[in-house]
Amino acid sequence: MKRFAVMCGMLLLLAASGVFAQNATIKQMTGNVQLLAPGGSWVNATVGATVSPLTLVATGFNSSAVLDTGTSNIQVKQLTRMRLIELLRNNTSATTHVYLTVGAVHANVANNLGITQKFSIQSPVSTAAVRGTIFDFNGYTLTVDRGIVHFTSPEGLGRNVVVGNSSEINGPYVPVSAEAFEQA
Repeated sequence: MKRFAVMCGMLLLLAASGVFAQNATIKQMTGNVQLLAPGGSWVNATVGATVSPLTLVATGFNSSAVLDTGTSNIQVKQLTRMRLIELLRNNTSATTHVYLTVGAVHANVANNLGITQKFSIQSPVSTAAVRGTIFDFNGYTLTVDRGIVHFTSPEGLGRNVVVGNSSEINGPYVPVSAEAFEQA
């Protein structure tokens, strides 16, 4: 009951501030993709299905899904479990926060919509945070296709990874280039 009251209070504050919770939509999918809403049970996903915040998305072997958040696309690759933690938007900004439990994603964060993007994907071992870029991330390795991504360890140690480069993390250290990681 207390949890429900806190959630209601947060929603009222967000509505008063002009920030609105958003849902993602499954734009494309192949193979076995399942959704687990809070308090619900596993259901098979379909193209066009709504994915609300706190919903767990799981893909099987040779399966994938593309989630459209309205301001970004997240390709959930095979054998991945991820949860949409936060999807918020108002007229000037969008906030997307994803928790990647296991697996890999490919993110395309739009930077030409005239709004400020705050986009992050967190895993148990690192976080990738961007504003308008395209990248691949599996929790340990980050490869940037467009833009700049700030890559940090759970201890807050981080570096910027620019287009055409990749970085890896191993333990509580500053993420390093893939070449330096191989040499170490």
